[in-house]
Amino acid sequence: MSEFNVTDYFKKINIEDDFFLRLTTLIKGGNNVLSQSRLAESMVVDDSWIRKLEEYLHSVEEVVKKPKMFIKEEGVIVPVEKAKRTTSETIRHLSSHSNLIRSIDKFGNIIPSKVLTKEINEDVAIYENRFVNTLIIRLLGFVEQRYVAISNQVDGYDTTALSMKSNFDLSHTSVEYNFKIKLRSRSKTNITHEMNRKLLLKIEEIRKRVLVIKSSPFCLNLANTKPVQSPIMKTNILKMDTNYKNC
Repeated sequence: MSEFNVTDYFKKINIEDDFFLRLTTLIKGGNNVLSQSRLAESMVVDDSWIRKLEEYLHSVEEVVKKPKMFIKEEGVIVPVEKAKRTTSETIRHLSSHSNLIRSIDKFGNIIPSKVLTKEINEDVAIYENRFVNTLIIRLLGFVEQRYVAISNQVDGYDTTALSMKSNFDLSHTSVEYNFKIKLRSRSKTNITHEMNRKLLLKIEEIRKRVLVIKSSPFCLNLANTKPVQSPIMKTNILKMDTNYKNC
């Protein structure tokens, strides 16, 4: 396909050298359609979830700081010098395990090498805490997703579009053209924009609090536990303890 040359074409159709000087006059005399539109874009953020988190996030923080635990007593055999307390069960165990007796003095006192004692262990991985940990994981994803979306769209924009169409005859030749231009700029007077900025600051604060919660010893201790699935069992702790109930 040969390259189209505008100058050669004008010569071919006998257009004089002053064509471009007369172009404005020709356009004015044509069938002109001029249109302009102005659009103000703004995003409205639903802040109901922000207010809900501000109201209840304190309860999540309280559970993380002072979680309920299951107390377990376990019998362990330790060197006698490390035994913190003995019970009647310690005596019974020693009487049936003579191999743990080191010696018996001349007064008949038994000196053991090791004894059975009780250790109290606290287990944080109870159902209610696994439920709160699952909540925290989902909450972090929920807040992060909305923070990114809103921060990318929080600004309002003003868009102005201008278009012009025209057609006219020139030396037995029909001429048509269509001209369009679009201007888009950040709005400087958008009230919604200011409101969204304030809401974004609130989301940033909530995001920071959730990240602190996620890095707490509570979550680290429960990192490898099984997440809780719906439906949630309404245990006594979830029903009676205010903070767990809010969670």
